[in-house]
Amino acid sequence: MRSVRNIGLGGSGSLALGFYTLAMLELTTRVLRQFSRTFPNADLRMQEYSFVDATAGLASRESDLAVVRLPVSHPGLDWEVYFTEPRVAVVAANHRLASRERISAAEIANETLTIGRTDDAAYRAFWTLVDHRTAVGTPPIETTSHAEELEIVATGRASSITAACAARFTPHAGVRFVPIDDVPPVETALAWRRGDESPLVRQFVQIAREVRDGLPEVLRAIEDPFSEHVPQWRG
Repeated sequence: MRSVRNIGLGGSGSLALGFYTLAMLELTTRVLRQFSRTFPNADLRMQEYSFVDATAGLASRESDLAVVRLPVSHPGLDWEVYFTEPRVAVVAANHRLASRERISAAEIANETLTIGRTDDAAYRAFWTLVDHRTAVGTPPIETTSHAEELEIVATGRASSITAACAARFTPHAGVRFVPIDDVPPVETALAWRRGDESPLVRQFVQIAREVRDGLPEVLRAIEDPFSEHVPQWRG
């Protein structure tokens, strides 16, 4: 952490950190602890945002820095991709695909899916597999939170597309998480408003990068959770 410490341990001020569902996963606590140890005089304030705001407070200027899942099409943002994850289909326990080890996007894309209640077009297209549809299906069911999404899926009213981390962080007896083979991964990023980076924003990003790079096995388990060489996190 030498490069961060060279900035000085007296760093003060406030940093409003917005985050989206599950934030930085297994790296979250480690990053927050390291930031607090390195800058004990800084006031770090955290707030979780729902599906309604894909920018996690950046658009409203409530956040100085945010942990987001791309794509986010709000103009005037910069970001650094922090890690990637596979996308998975979330289906009811009695769904026709529930017992499958893996599926293709075409097998689920035409079904009724859930989508976060946001007007971000890029976000909506990514999470409803628009590029893989071969027919005009029913409109997606809008949701505000991941918990709400899971309950809708469990009833069989819709299926959902989410990040692989949900299988281990939010298991649910009524759903199954099935990896999708042929779609690009989810990118989790640290984002900020272009031209509006405070020293604490830069320092937090640097610390987060160094924590991640110092834990290659944790990173590998996040990015490749279905590999035979890491625990098989299945709901």
